[in-house]
Amino acid sequence: CEKPLSYSLSEAQKMIDLCDRSGVSLFVNYIRKSDPGVIEIKKLIESNKFKTNMKGICWYSKGFVHNGSHLFNLLTYWLGHMKQFNLICDNKTRVLDSDYEPDVEVEFDKGKIIFLSAWEEDFSHYTIELLSSNGRIRYENEGATIQFQDVINDPVFKGYKKLNPKSKEIMSKMQHSQLNVVNQLSEYISGKVSYLCSGREALNTLTSIQLIIHSIKK
Repeated sequence: CEKPLSYSLSEAQKMIDLCDRSGVSLFVNYIRKSDPGVIEIKKLIESNKFKTNMKGICWYSKGFVHNGSHLFNLLTYWLGHMKQFNLICDNKTRVLDSDYEPDVEVEFDKGKIIFLSAWEEDFSHYTIELLSSNGRIRYENEGATIQFQDVINDPVFKGYKKLNPKSKEIMSKMQHSQLNVVNQLSEYISGKVSYLCSGREALNTLTSIQLIIHSIKK
């Protein structure tokens, strides 16, 4: 199914329930979860090579549901469920039907992210910067460029540490994003481990985003 599954939570839940009753596997086209670079970052976090309790900045444009949900879903995959949120700027200007573009701080299980809206009418912009006590991850060019910097001793100032200026490039295949999804579907059908966004995971993304949007409407 195309993301975000539905703009209606009740309709999305009904779709999932119908698939469950019919024995149908439901996946949603959040393409980033199938990208090798995204999977590699997940492994870095799970192995504690990139420690939790992170802070980050996420830029998005053209609607929190329409495009922001791609990055919200990605960050949920990396950092776990949304625990709470705090509106920074409740931009009440609607975009794309019932969608909005809030600036909001979201606390996930493993860190806090500030989502900031850019101006789609001027240019598209989708990036993430994650900081932890042992490095930085930059997810740029809509995911086509992914870099990891570890922490090194400062060669000039003794006793200080700094980010390694030599970044490690993490392979991304976003230029073949839809092919990545097809390959993961093939893995799933073959009974192997696969990296796809399930209907329930998409519902979790939609539920969290709708909570934020509903707080704007009040």
